[in-house]
Amino acid sequence: MGGMPEPVVKGPILSRLDWFSRPANHANLRAALNDLRANPDWIAVGADPRYGILGPGEADHLRNEWLPQWPAHMNASAKVRDGLIDAAQKALALHRAIYALWVCPQSPKLSDIIVTVNPPPHIPRRRFVHLTIWTP
Repeated sequence: MGGMPEPVVKGPILSRLDWFSRPANHANLRAALNDLRANPDWIAVGADPRYGILGPGEADHLRNEWLPQWPAHMNASAKVRDGLIDAAQKALALHRAIYALWVCPQSPKLSDIIVTVNPPPHIPRRRFVHLTIWTP
C-alpha cells in the first residue's frame, strides 16, 4: 500500500522563473546569471524589475518568513542561489528553459535543504532543465 503523496509546489514565483528562463529570453537570463554571480543576495536579483521574477511583497516574504524558518547550519540562501546559478548555466548551455518545483517529502524526512539541477536527457521532446528545491 502506498504512503502519503509528496507535496509538490509550483507557485507563482517558480512559474515566473520558468517563464523568464525560456530560450526567447536568454539574453535577460544571461544578465540575471551575471548578477547572481556578482551578488550573494539572490532575492535582490529576483526582485530586480528588469527580471520580474519576484512580485510585490515576495522578496520581503522570502527574506523575513521563508529563509528564517531554516536553521543557519542548513545554509538555505546559499544553496538556493547556487542552484539558481547552476540551473541558469545549464539552461543557457542547452538552450532550454528551466522547470522549477519545490518538493516537501514526507518520508524519509529530510534534515537539510537540497537543491538539485538535472539537465534533460538527450531526447528532443525534453525541453527543460529541472530545478528542484527539496525542503524538510
